[in-house]
Amino acid sequence: MKKLSFLTILFLFSCSDATETSIEKSELDKCMNANISIIQNTNTERLKEFPEVLRLPVKIDTNSFISFFTDFEEELINEMTINLSNQDTALEYFKSLQEEGILAEDLVIYFDNDEIIISPVEDKKIMDLQDLLIVFKGEIPETELEKIISSTVRIAGEDEIAKNICWSQGIY
Repeated sequence: MKKLSFLTILFLFSCSDATETSIEKSELDKCMNANISIIQNTNTERLKEFPEVLRLPVKIDTNSFISFFTDFEEELINEMTINLSNQDTALEYFKSLQEEGILAEDLVIYFDNDEIIISPVEDKKIMDLQDLLIVFKGEIPETELEKIISSTVRIAGEDEIAKNICWSQGIY
C-alpha cells in the first residue's frame, strides 16, 4: 500500500512538471511568433524598438545585393546572376569585381553557412544594423534599407532573435 501511495505521489509530481513546462513553452512560442511577425513587418523606425536586432552585424545575401543595382546596370546584373551557379566561382567573381573597383573596397565578401555574404565595413569592423542606419539613413532609399534588414534577420535566424527578445522582455 505504501508503494502504491508513493507511486501515486510521484506520478502527480511528474505530471505537474510536464504541464508547467508545456505551458512555459507555449508562452515562449506565442512570444516568439509575435516577435517574428513584428520583425518581419518592421520598418527602420520601428526597428529602433529592438536593440537585439540593431546589434546584429549586417549580412546581405547575394540576391538582395544584386537587387540594389539598377536596370541601367543590366549587363552587370545578368553577369552576376550567371556567376551564382557555383558558390566558389561566385565568391571569386565578387572579389574580382571588388578588385576592379566595380564594388566598393569597404565591403567584406565571405562564406557564412554555405552562403555568400556581403557586409559593409567601417574602421575594419563589420557594421551592425544600428551603424548602418546612422551612416546611410537618407543616403539609401528606405526600400533598400528594409532589404538589408530583412536579409540580416533571415541569415541571423528569426527564431533565435525572437527568443532573445522574449527573454529580454522577461516573458520567458
